[in-house]
Amino acid sequence: MASQPAVQWSEIERILAAQPGAQVPFAQYVVNLGPVQGSAINLAPQGLQAVDQLLPRAQAPRVLPRQVPGFVDRATEQRVVGEALARGHVVDVHGADGMGKTSLVSQVMHLQFSGDYAAGMVYLTVRHDEVEDLLQELVEHFYEAKLRHVKVTENEARRLLAGKQALIVLDEADHLAESDAEAVMQAAPQAAFIVAGREPRVWQGQALVLEGLPLEDALALFERNLGHPLDDEQPVAEAICQALDGVPLSIVKAARTAGLRRVPLAQVLQEVQPGDREARPPVEQLFWMLGQHLSAGERRVLAAIAAPGGPSVSRAALAHISEVAPPKLQEYLARLEKLGLLHVEAAEGEAERYSLDEGLRAYVRRHAADEGMLARAAAYYLQFSGALRARSRHPDEENVVWALNYYGDRGQWREVLRIVRGMEAYLVTSGRWGQWRKRLENAWRAGSELNDPTTEAWAQNQLGIVALAAGDSRRATQLFRGALRIWRAIGDRTGAAIARWNLQLLVGPPPPPERGEPEPAPNGGGSAALPIIMGGIAATLLTILVALFWLLNSGAVGPSTVVATTPVAAIPTVDDDAQRATDLPPIPTTPGRAVATTPVPPEPTTPVPLEPTTPVPPVPTTPVPPIVTTAAPQAEPTTPVPPRIEVWLMEGCDRAYEPGTQVEVRAQSNAAGILDVYLRNPDGRRERLLGVEIPAGGVTRGFLTVPDRAGDWRLEAELDGGRATAACAFVVVEEPEAEPPVIEAVQVRPVGEEPVCPGDPVWIVAEVGSEAGLRAVTITTRPPDEQESTAEMEAIDDETYGYQAVAYGEPGLVFLIEAEDVEGRTARTTQMVHTVKPCSRVLYDFVTGAPGAIWRGYSPGDQIEQIPPRVYDLRFPGGANDDEGYALWLDGAPLEGGGQAEGRVLETHPTWAGGGEIRGDYRLLGDQEIVFQAGDRFVARVGLPEEAARGDVTFEVWFWPAGSEFGERLLGSLSDAYDGQVRDWNIALDALAGQRGTMRLAVRAGENYADDRALWIEARIER
Repeated sequence: MASQPAVQWSEIERILAAQPGAQVPFAQYVVNLGPVQGSAINLAPQGLQAVDQLLPRAQAPRVLPRQVPGFVDRATEQRVVGEALARGHVVDVHGADGMGKTSLVSQVMHLQFSGDYAAGMVYLTVRHDEVEDLLQELVEHFYEAKLRHVKVTENEARRLLAGKQALIVLDEADHLAESDAEAVMQAAPQAAFIVAGREPRVWQGQALVLEGLPLEDALALFERNLGHPLDDEQPVAEAICQALDGVPLSIVKAARTAGLRRVPLAQVLQEVQPGDREARPPVEQLFWMLGQHLSAGERRVLAAIAAPGGPSVSRAALAHISEVAPPKLQEYLARLEKLGLLHVEAAEGEAERYSLDEGLRAYVRRHAADEGMLARAAAYYLQFSGALRARSRHPDEENVVWALNYYGDRGQWREVLRIVRGMEAYLVTSGRWGQWRKRLENAWRAGSELNDPTTEAWAQNQLGIVALAAGDSRRATQLFRGALRIWRAIGDRTGAAIARWNLQLLVGPPPPPERGEPEPAPNGGGSAALPIIMGGIAATLLTILVALFWLLNSGAVGPSTVVATTPVAAIPTVDDDAQRATDLPPIPTTPGRAVATTPVPPEPTTPVPLEPTTPVPPVPTTPVPPIVTTAAPQAEPTTPVPPRIEVWLMEGCDRAYEPGTQVEVRAQSNAAGILDVYLRNPDGRRERLLGVEIPAGGVTRGFLTVPDRAGDWRLEAELDGGRATAACAFVVVEEPEAEPPVIEAVQVRPVGEEPVCPGDPVWIVAEVGSEAGLRAVTITTRPPDEQESTAEMEAIDDETYGYQAVAYGEPGLVFLIEAEDVEGRTARTTQMVHTVKPCSRVLYDFVTGAPGAIWRGYSPGDQIEQIPPRVYDLRFPGGANDDEGYALWLDGAPLEGGGQAEGRVLETHPTWAGGGEIRGDYRLLGDQEIVFQAGDRFVARVGLPEEAARGDVTFEVWFWPAGSEFGERLLGSLSDAYDGQVRDWNIALDALAGQRGTMRLAVRAGENYADDRALWIEARIER
C-alpha cells in the first residue's frame, strides 16, 4: 500500500490558528496547545530551547514558612537538626499530626544564617506532587525564565540544580515514596535536605521522631493560650496535658476553647478523657470536645473548609459550600480564627483563604461533611477547573483534583473529562507535567467508560508529548500511532493531521494503517490483549514481564466473569499514590466502584516490549485481557521465611455485593511460584479463574464481575498447589427493585436579593431523587393569557434541578414538574401556582448617591453693585455654616411639625442670597447606567427642619439626555415654606422612556435665605 504524504507544518499552523493556545518549550521541542484533537510539537529554533530561557535569579531564594508565634522551646530537637545539617546529613522529621513538625522546621529555617546556604533556602509542601513537578518547582525558585512558560525535563533539572548549596525542606511528604524522595535529593546533591511527615521517608541520615512535650513545656503552652495564670488550677491543667499526650496542637486548642468560651478546666478534663465512652485517640478526643462547644453554624463552616481535598479554600468557595449567609459567615470565621481552629492566609494582592490543621481537617471531613456538602464542593470546583491560571502551584489545584476523584468514584465520567479538559492549559503552562500525565490517564479512562474514541485519541496524543518530555521516545511513538489509528477510524482529518505530524517529527512519515495492527496499551506495551505465541518461538522473549491470562469456563460457577486491563495499576480514578508493599492489604474504609472493560491509563510501571521481535499472527478468537504482575522490591532474607499469600477484593472482603458489580481483585505472594485463584459458589463447587507464575513479592490484579446468583461466595488462592493458601469471602445479594423517582422540596426562589415583583426572573427549584437514574426532568408552565409550554430543567447538582421563569401577578404562573427515570417510570407534581404582589423597585437612591454627584453653587450677582452671576464648585460633604451653600448628610433630623426622619437625609442649602441655588448633578451612566422605561417615576419626600422657621425654598428636578449639553428639561418643581408639614412628591418619567443621561436635584432660595435648609428626606427612581 502506498505511503501517505507527509504533513506540512503550514497545515498544522492553520489548525492551531483556529483555536490558538499557549506555547511551552521543553527539551529541544515546543508544544503548541491546540484544538480539541490535541497539541502539536515542533523543534525549537536554535537558542530558543527550554534551557536557553533560564537565567539564575539575581538574589538567592529565601522561601520560608510562616514563623509560629509562641513556639515552644524544643531546644534538644533544634540542636539535633542543626548538628545533622552541619554534618551534611539529610534530616527526616516525623511524628503524628499536631506534634509541631512544620513549626519545628519553620523555627530551624528562620534561625539559619543566610551565609551558610549561599544558594538560598526553599520550603516546599509536597502533598501529592510527582517527582518531575517537584524538580520543576525547585528550578523555578533558583532560575527565572525569559519566556512566560518553560518546562524543564528531569535531566535538565538535575543539571541546573547540581551545584546548588541550598537548604531545601520537603514538608507534608506523607505521599512521597522513599525512592521519590531519594530522586529529588539526588537531583541536588550539594543541597541540605529536611524531609517532614507522619512516617519516615528517608532511611539514610538523621531521623528525628517528634513526641509529646515534656509536662513543664506543655503547661507553659497551655497557660499562654488560656489567657490567664493557672494558679490553683494547675493540677487540672497538668491532667489535661497528660490526657492529650503532650501534643502541642491539642494543648493550644483545648486551652483557647476553655479561655474564650469560659469552659471550666474540670469540664475540659472530663471531656478530653474518654471515661466510659467509646475510646478515641487523644487528638480525636480533643476534636470531639471542641465540637461540643461550637455552634451549629461554626461546625458547618469547619466542615465546608474540610470538605474539598485541598489544604485551603477561598471565601467564595466557602460561601457556596457552606450555604451560610455572608454576614454570618464573617462572624463564624472571626470566632473560629480566634479559637485557633482555622488559619487565614492572604498572599499579596490575592483574596483570603482559609485552612485547618491537617489532623483537624481529616477528622472534621470524616465526621461533619455530609454528602450534600461534598456534592456542592465538587460542583463548585467542576465549574472552577477552567479558571486555574499558570503559576508553580495554584492553591485550588488539589481541590479541583479532589472533585475529579469525587466524580470518578461515582462513575460520572463526563464530569471527570470536563475537569481534565478545563485544567489542562494550567497544568501544561505551569510546568506541572507529572500532574498533567495523571489527569490525562483519568481522561483516557473516562473516554473508555463513555465509549468516546475522540477522547481516547486526544488523551493518547497528549500522553505521547508527556512521554517525549520524559525521554521515552519509544512510548511516545506508540501513543502517537494509537491516536492516529483512532482518528483515521472515525474520519477526523484534523486529529489525524496533528497525530501524523507529531509522529513524523519522531520517526518520519507514518505508513498507512495495516489490518490487524495492534493498538497501544496504556503505558504498558504491545496490544491491549497480548497475542498467544505459538510453539517454536523462544521463551526468552517474554523474560522482561510475565503476563498470563484470566481464564473463565462456562459451567457450575454461573455467569461470573473476570475482566483485566493492561495494566490495572492505574484503573482507580482516585490517585493510587502508594502501591501496597506489605503482606496484608488494609481493608478500604470507603468502598468505591472501579469498573473497566477496556484499556485504561495506568500509573507508570516497568515498560513492556511494544512488539515481539518475531512476527506472530494474531489469535483469531476474542483476545483475553491479561493480569499484570509487578514485582515489589524485597530485601534479601537473612533467615528462611515461610511462604505466605493473600487474596482480596479492593472494596473489601466479608461484605455484600450486588450482581453485575465489577470489583478489582488482587493477590500477592512473598514467595515465587505458581499462584492459582479459584471462585467457589454457594454449592461448594469451585472454578479456577487464574493460574500465573508470580515472582517473590509480586502482585497480580484483575476484575471480577459479581455473579447473578445470590448466596455466599468465596475467592480462594493457592501457591504451588497448597504450599500456602488464602481466602476472601463475600455475599451476593439480590439487587432490590429500584423505586420510582421522587419529586420533593419544590421552591420558587428570587434570582437576586431584592423582593420579587411581577416581571422579575425567578428560579423554580426541585429536589428529585431516583434510584435507577434519571432520564429527564421537565417543567410545564402556563403564564396568564398564554399557551402552556414544556422545557427541560437544568441539573444544578446530582439531585437538584432548576428552571428560570418569570414572576406574574394575579392569576399567577401555573406549573407542574415531571421526572422520568431510565426505566421509564415517572413522577409528577400537582399543578402549582406562583403569584407575586405588585411592587416597585428602587433603581437609584439620590440620598445614598450624593457623594458621587457633582455639586455646584449659583449666585445671581447684584446689578446695582455690578457683581456678575457666577457658578462655582462645592465639595461634599460641605460645612453647615458655609454661606456659599452646602450639601451634607444628616442622621435622624428633626422635621417641621415635630416629627423625626428615620435614617439618613440629604440637607441642601443654596447660596445665602435671594435667588441663590445649589445644584447636584447625578450622571446615571457607566456602572450605574439607567435606561428609562414607561412606568418609571421619581418619588421624593421633601421639607424643612424644625429649626428653619423662616425657610422658603423651591425644589426642582431636571434631566439632560446623554451627549447633549443644552437639552435640559425641567421635570418638576415644588415650592415649600415652613408650615409644619413635609410633602410627598411623585413625578412620572414616561416621557424619558428609552433615554439615559444626567438628573439634577436643585434648590432655589427664597427671600429669607438664612433659613433655607432644604431636606430631601427621600429621593429615588422607582420602577
